[in-house]
Amino acid sequence: LNLTAQQIGVGRGDLEFTGSYTAFEHQSLVNGQRVVLNPSYSLPLQNTYGYVTPKVGAHLTHYTIGRNNAAALPDTTRSLPIFSTETGVVFERDTVFSGQKITQTLEPKALYVYIPYKDQSRIPNFESGLQDINFATIFSENQFSGNDRINDANQLTLGATSRFISGDDGIERVRVALAQRFY
Repeated sequence: LNLTAQQIGVGRGDLEFTGSYTAFEHQSLVNGQRVVLNPSYSLPLQNTYGYVTPKVGAHLTHYTIGRNNAAALPDTTRSLPIFSTETGVVFERDTVFSGQKITQTLEPKALYVYIPYKDQSRIPNFESGLQDINFATIFSENQFSGNDRINDANQLTLGATSRFISGDDGIERVRVALAQRFY
């Protein structure tokens, strides 16, 4: 059971909430129930050429452990604050390439994330795994998929994208991107 809600314009910012209830059942693996609450508040500050978005949130998880608990995992609750700030700018220039009008962009971007360390060795891992690092995941707050593992973080990710957009029809013809995460 999943619930997602968003309220734009709360104060000057945006309020988001995701929550879920999941029951895990298996003949031979540990069984249990998990409740996840993930509220966050962001303050997007933007203009025509750039943005800064500070964000504060919490990842609250409660586990009730059931059958097949060979490791004697206790019912447990995990609470983790998540702080992040994302910023970027967009530079554009019009040019001509092979007789066609092209708009070239240069879009530097930065994401800082802080999540304190929390020992999660006594929490069951029903569905989480480490994500592959690619351009879609490198700018995410959590390096894990699923809700059973949340990484600790004090990291800065820097990147830049350059796009070549056709001046005639607005179609993006080429996109080149590069990013690196610093721990």
